[in-house]
Parts: sequence; C-alpha cells; structure tokens
Amino acid sequence: MIKDYILKNKKNDVNPQILWTNLWKKEKLKNDIKFIVNQAKNSEEYGIVKNFIKILPKKSRIIDGGCGHGEWVILLNELGFITDGLDFSNVIIASLKKHYPKYSWKKEDITNLSYKDSSIDTYFSWGVFEHFEDGFSRPLKEAYRVLRKKGYLIISVPYDNFRMRLQKRKIRNKPNDNFHFYQWRLREHELFNELSINNFEVLKINYIHKIQGTKRLLTSLKLNFLPTFFFDRLVIIISKLLPSKLFAHMLIAVAQKK
Repeated sequence: MIKDYILKNKKNDVNPQILWTNLWKKEKLKNDIKFIVNQAKNSEEYGIVKNFIKILPKKSRIIDGGCGHGEWVILLNELGFITDGLDFSNVIIASLKKHYPKYSWKKEDITNLSYKDSSIDTYFSWGVFEHFEDGFSRPLKEAYRVLRKKGYLIISVPYDNFRMRLQKRKIRNKPNDNFHFYQWRLREHELFNELSINNFEVLKINYIHKIQGTKRLLTSLKLNFLPTFFFDRLVIIISKLLPSKLFAHMLIAVAQKK
C-alpha cells in the first residue's frame, strides 16, 4: 500500500467534508432516472457485480457508502432493493434529497454507522475506503458489524499500477507541510489481505478502468498536447493493447462476511 498526497490550496481544503463537497458540486445532477439507471448498468462495475446482484432476494437491505451523485442508489432501488445512499457531506445529501425525493439519503460516517448490528444484506462503496489515513480497518470493521452473516461487501479502490510504480510515486512520508494525505493505492494482494484480516472471504478481485489508467499514462508522457478528439481516440486505441493487470486505474472486490 502506498499513500497519495495532494498539494494544499484553497480548492483542496484539508477538511475532507469540504474537499468532497467542492468536488461533487462541480458536477450537475441529472433528472432523467432512466438515463441514470442505464448509465450505471453500462459501467464496468455493473458488468462485474451483476451476477451477484441477480442472486440477491428482492427487498434486500443495501447501503451505498459514499454515494456521490447517487447513481447506484437509484439503480438498486429501481431493481427492487431497499437501498440507502450515505454520504458525510450535508450539502451533497441535501442536494440528493431535493433532486431525488423518492429515494433514501442519509448523512453518515462510514466508520460509525447508525445501523444496527447484522441489519444489512449488501454494502456497496465505490472509491471511499481508501481515504482514511489510518488505513482500512475502521471502515471495514464497521462494514463487518452492520452486514448480516454471508452478506456481501462490494468495494473499489485505487490500483497501484505499473505507471505509478514506474514514476516512483511511493511516498510513504508526507513530503512537507504543503501537502496533505489524499488516498491509499493498493495492489491486488494487499486488497485481498485487508479484507481477509477483517474477516471477509474474498470472492473476486478484478482490474477496472483501464481507459482511465491509459489516459493518465499518456498524460504523464505529455501526449495530451494533441487536440481532445485525437487524444481521446489514441487513448482508446492504446488501451486495447495494454494489459489490465499493469494499467488499470482501479480494483474492484466482492467479499462476503464470514
């Protein structure tokens, strides 16, 4: 596991709640529910986890920890599951309640959830658990607490891919006071270990978002001077030639509470 740091500035406030509120406020919420559902279904994540979703009993209780714009909460509710969208930003939750009042949105801290022990059937969380500098233990222990026995935990985390290793960005100590912690990056065996030591049986780990990983690779090689159309086409072409194990941007894991 390695740490990523970002430079402090007015836009990247050290306070995580302000940082993520500012990030999500940049993107407008969509009003077309059918479009949102189709967008989620067309994601790489759905392609990997849809078989697990199919075996869940209807009316299963699901939570999405760090739900962002709520696409998966909407999708899972439309598929017949009782799903709550959780986020620790008051601004994000208020916006979701305003735009999508039909669905359930709650302000929550995923390291200290308000749910009872063993009350949740499945827990989704995309790109959230890695943002705790003290590691994965607190969110994983809380996920274990609220999940029923044999309940699923489905998460994605940043991948410590070949580009990151090549660039030697393995910064294990904060560079200086102008930087603050942003996230952890993991290799597949490290994600497996984190889940295992917290009493989850790992059912699957996959590499995802190779196109995004390729785009970041080509940007690091200064090829983004090309016009956007040509650069994006180049990214797609090259991504088809590169192995996911080396150049994927994220890892996705499906695990089950023992």
